[in-house]
Amino acid sequence: MKNVVLTIAVLLLLALSSNAQAKRGIPFLFQTGDEMFEAGEWPHDALKIEPGLADYKPAFLCKHFALLWADVWSWDCHLVAGDVAQESYADLPEELSATLQSKIPFSQAKRSFWNHYGVPAMVLAFIGFGFVKRKLGGSQ
Repeated sequence: MKNVVLTIAVLLLLALSSNAQAKRGIPFLFQTGDEMFEAGEWPHDALKIEPGLADYKPAFLCKHFALLWADVWSWDCHLVAGDVAQESYADLPEELSATLQSKIPFSQAKRSFWNHYGVPAMVLAFIGFGFVKRKLGGSQ
């Protein structure tokens, strides 16, 4: 009976979860949409070419799929002029974007620990829970 109740609860959570876009809705189990990661500072030559960049920081705008706010998969990442706190961005001119891609790699993106390592942590916790359950179940 407990398994039936748990299954129904999980199915309800899946049905009620929403996309995490612009802080609308109450995302719970999974999130999809766009996510922006700040990526350090502009190189000085970029500010000379485009002085308006001083009001923004370099950021990567990615499409993503996440479980419990931990990214499972990110794709279609491209460099933008962004304000992560305000959740706003501006696309860069094509020639400037091509130049900056080599100077600002995605590895400089500032991702939280949970966002970056949450999925492996959840997998390890799940395996650990199964191991403990098996050990406690086998000792009775």
